[in-house]
Amino acid sequence: MATESVQVDPGVADEGVVRRAADLLKRGRLIVFPTETVYGLAASAASVEGLGRLRELKGRTGDGGKPFTVHVGSSDQADRLVGDLPALARRLARRAWPGPLTLVVSVDDPQTTAFGAMIPEDNLPAVYHDGTVGLRCPDLRFTQSLLERIEEPIVASSVNRPGGRPAMDAEETLAAAAAWNGAIDLVVDAGPTRFRQPSTVARVTGDRLEVLRAGVLDERSVRRLATTTVLLVCSGNTCRSPMASVILSVLLARREGCRPEDLPDRGFRIVSAGTAAGDGAPASAEAVTVAAERGGDLSRHRSTRLSAERIGQADYIWTMCASHARRVTQIDPSAADRTERLDPQQDIEDPMGSPVAAYRRCADQIAGALAPRLKELV
Repeated sequence: MATESVQVDPGVADEGVVRRAADLLKRGRLIVFPTETVYGLAASAASVEGLGRLRELKGRTGDGGKPFTVHVGSSDQADRLVGDLPALARRLARRAWPGPLTLVVSVDDPQTTAFGAMIPEDNLPAVYHDGTVGLRCPDLRFTQSLLERIEEPIVASSVNRPGGRPAMDAEETLAAAAAWNGAIDLVVDAGPTRFRQPSTVARVTGDRLEVLRAGVLDERSVRRLATTTVLLVCSGNTCRSPMASVILSVLLARREGCRPEDLPDRGFRIVSAGTAAGDGAPASAEAVTVAAERGGDLSRHRSTRLSAERIGQADYIWTMCASHARRVTQIDPSAADRTERLDPQQDIEDPMGSPVAAYRRCADQIAGALAPRLKELV
C-alpha cells in the first residue's frame, strides 16, 4: 500500500488531519509527524501490532534494544501519564518544553503509572529501560494537538534506518517510507524542520543531571535551564530585596559548604528586582553596611525593574509585601503558584530613609523568614 502524504501548516492544528492521524495510531498503524528537530516515526505503545511494526522497521526487536521515546503534548500530560516528575525534571520541562529537549527520568514500576498501565507487558521493554523512560514534548502546534488528542502513550523515533541521517523534511521522509515498502500509512508534511538537527537528551536522576547527547541545546544551555533561580522582590530594589539576596546567598552557601560566589556552580541563582525600580540605582548606603555585617557585598549592586522575563526565569518568587506578590501575578498570571510573600505572617516594611538600626531590624526579619525556606531549595 502506498504511503499517504498530507501537507499541513505547522502552526495550525488541522482538525481533519489530527483526527485521521489519531485514528491510524489507535488502530496500530504507523505515521510520521513533524517536529521542530526531525520527523518522527510514531506508533501507539498500547498497540502490540503498532509497536511491533515500529520495532521491526527500526531494528529494535530484542528486549535489550534501544527504547523509544514517549512523546507528549504538554508537561501536564507527562505528569499525568508517567507520575510526578522529579523537581529538577519539572524545572527543565517548564523551561524547555515545548522544545528540543528529551528528558530521561526514573520510573520505579512502570505499571503503577497511567502510561505503563496502558502498555501491554510485551511492549514495556521498548519503552521503559533500566528503570527509566524518555519524554519529549515537540514545539509544533500540529503535533502537540495530535498528542493531546490521544490518551494512550505515543512513542516515536527519527525517520531513518539504523546509522542513517534522520529525515529533516517530507521528501527525505517519503524516500525512507518507499524503502520500507509502504509500511508507513501516513506522512504529515509540515515542510523542512526548524532546527534540522536532533533534540538534546538529558537524564535526570534525583537532583543530578547528565547530558547524554547534545543536539539543538548544548550542555551549557541545559545546565543553565537546570539552575534553581530565586527572585526576591521589593519596591525600589535598593534596600529590602538586595539585602534578602545577600542573606539568602550566605545561608545557602553555608548549607552547601561553599562560598556565596560559588552557588551558580551548585545550581543556584539568586536575583532581585523592584516593582517600581529604575534600572541602575545603587543600593542604599545603609543596606550596603548591613549586608557587609552579614558577610555579603552590595557595593556593586544596581537596581533592576521587575519584568516578565525575570519572572519567567524564576522557580521561586518571594516578595517583601503582599502588594508585590499581586504585582508579580498581574505581570504574569502563570507565576501565581511560584509566588509567595517571604514572611507569611506580615509584610517586611521598607526601611528607606530610616537609621541603620531600622535596616538591621529589617535584615533580622528577612533572615528569620528565609531560614525555614532553605529546605524548599533543592
